[in-house]
Amino acid sequence: MSRTIHIACVLLLLARVTEAEGTVRPDRLAQQGYGLLKKFCARCHGDSFAVTGLDVYDRSSLVDAGYIADGDPDNSGIWQRVGVEKDMPPEDQPQPSSEEIALLRTWILDGAKFPVLDTRSPVTLVGMYEAMHDHLQNTPIEDRPFLRFYTFANLNNHPAGVTNDEFRLYRAALSKAINGLSWKAEIVRPVAVDEQQTLFAIDLRDYGWEDGLWTEILRHYPYGLRHDQSADDRLQTLANRVIEMTGTENPYLRGDWFVAHATRPPLYHTLLGLPQTTAELEDKLSVDVVADFQNDRLQRAGFATSGVSNQNRLVDRHRSVHGVYWKSYDFKSNVGRGNLFQFPLGPEFENSSFARHAFEHDGGEIIFSLPNGLHGYLLVDSEGNRIDEGPIDVVSNALKTGGTPVVINGMSCMACHKHGVIPFQDTLREGAGIFGKARDKLGRLVPPQSEMDRFLQRDREQFVTALGEAVGEFLQVGDDSDRDLQSFPEPVSAVVSRYQADLGPEAVAAELWLKNPTELQRLVENSSRLRTLGLGPLAQGDTIKRQSWDALSGGVSTFQLSAGELDIGTPHRVFGTTVD
Repeated sequence: MSRTIHIACVLLLLARVTEAEGTVRPDRLAQQGYGLLKKFCARCHGDSFAVTGLDVYDRSSLVDAGYIADGDPDNSGIWQRVGVEKDMPPEDQPQPSSEEIALLRTWILDGAKFPVLDTRSPVTLVGMYEAMHDHLQNTPIEDRPFLRFYTFANLNNHPAGVTNDEFRLYRAALSKAINGLSWKAEIVRPVAVDEQQTLFAIDLRDYGWEDGLWTEILRHYPYGLRHDQSADDRLQTLANRVIEMTGTENPYLRGDWFVAHATRPPLYHTLLGLPQTTAELEDKLSVDVVADFQNDRLQRAGFATSGVSNQNRLVDRHRSVHGVYWKSYDFKSNVGRGNLFQFPLGPEFENSSFARHAFEHDGGEIIFSLPNGLHGYLLVDSEGNRIDEGPIDVVSNALKTGGTPVVINGMSCMACHKHGVIPFQDTLREGAGIFGKARDKLGRLVPPQSEMDRFLQRDREQFVTALGEAVGEFLQVGDDSDRDLQSFPEPVSAVVSRYQADLGPEAVAAELWLKNPTELQRLVENSSRLRTLGLGPLAQGDTIKRQSWDALSGGVSTFQLSAGELDIGTPHRVFGTTVD
């Protein structure tokens, strides 16, 4: 289905919605009201299509189907489901607040207006290479081999897909992701190369990536193209010169792809150099879990349920060489030794004095300070072995950051812990059913809530300070220059969600460097090869799946094959590995 309507601010993404009904300025009301549709409806009715014809990005379709009646909430299907029957969004999805529901009604009463489309100058492939070339030319020769680039040109060229305000989130997400994959002591933001801030440069040495890690990223990259055989002499010359100066066949990556894939395994583990076990990580961070337990040098808390599990959960706070090391213990069941309130003094270890009071856990999550103040994450099984995803019967992700409830290491953790460790209320100190020396031991491990709150506040402040260094420059600008950093959406998860959305003709045309979707549709109609590659639905104004577009199961992606068919570039992919 063709999308010609502006995709506004990631709902409330960059707008405050605390204004009372009837007091919202008209110029912001369109953004905020439409933002609500994107926030609570678009996952199923825009990014994908659970109901045929229901597309919250297309106002005319909403009006024609009766989902919106201008100025009349009582005859608007969306209001009836959200504001009256309250059966939408589904119970397992994030729910709107009472203020947001009131705002939805105000928006419909005002005519359910959509925001005005942003206008931006398009970025051409030649123009992007010119910007890279000029930046490299102004860089000392000895530094050029370490420079790499990230581009958001595909998003810039699709203004109906990403607004100017949303672009701020993409830039912030890139900086947060890169710095969250670094063991260096300083936050180093990517540097904007062009005036529109669609192209960013980094120095691999700033993040400790100089030893083959860029090549490792390229092994997974589905958008690599070469232009040494291009019919455009200018493009061919520029591309060859940039390759020569940087020493890599692929000097740039798409920023949205990087954020969506480098924050999840395998790249998350590879780029951050995460070891295979908790023992190795704790050795790296100078954390001795057993000694901290024996010497009462940890802070423990437990609770019956948590945001990721219906079972009880226990968390321990340790000091590490770079700050803090939070370790959770998670369970499939609350019975037997899975009941923390009967067995709170685990896990069991050799020569433990409290083995008969030790729980038996089924997995856990680790949140640890990186040298730059941001956090790294590790999911482990009951034996402390690194895993990519948390078992769904142990933990789940209500935010569905990766598109499902599965907790994915890195990505899901960033989304959930957007401001650091989430505050909690301990019930273990008073609720555990143990006595005597075991009770005394528990009292030394589990501090009073007021004391734990101080630790939590201190840890969150350290994280938010580092986060501000990484993303504040991109988010706190213009009217939002004085806005509290913690009031912005978490940028990585916002980009991941948008990257995973279905692709219509406008988005695919932008990704293939074509001027408009009509040109793409004509090319698909006239090419049996493009239709064989699965692009046929685009000719009818329908969508294709992101996974079918960027999957590398055949060696190269559908994007690369399509680009080759259209003489945009020659598919290029790195095979093998350079990292142990």
